[in-house]
Amino acid sequence: MIDWVFDQTEVKAVLAKTDLTNQASIRVLEKAELIQIGSDDRYIMWERLK
Repeated sequence: MIDWVFDQTEVKAVLAKTDLTNQASIRVLEKAELIQIGSDDRYIMWERLK
């Protein structure tokens, strides 16, 4: 879906945020090739650039 969005729109990045302890969501974001760009005491922030 991310590839489709990049191909069909002018979107330049996809951002996401997940709970530090949500291992299932973390795996999904890693498989979707998002990279960690930051974190705090509760969340990890993710990004995938076009």
